[in-house]
Amino acid sequence: MADRTEEDKIIEILQIEGGDSMYEDTDFIPGRQSLYELEEIVPQYDEEIVTQIVWRRPNEISERPIYFADNKKCPTCVQGT
Repeated sequence: MADRTEEDKIIEILQIEGGDSMYEDTDFIPGRQSLYELEEIVPQYDEEIVTQIVWRRPNEISERPIYFADNKKCPTCVQGT
């Protein structure tokens, strides 16, 4: 049996909890601690926007979000070179 991916684990959790529950990643909490190495030290390039950051779930951005796509390319960002 092949090793399960993180996607597989998340899907299993969602199936067990039921269709109405929203997944919460305990390693990526919606807050400064997920954005910066030290929560209390904001890099200079983010000083102006850090108070304006709004955390959103995919369904708050798109009517039909795609959570797991076979095509990993994102049209709005460039993958590393």
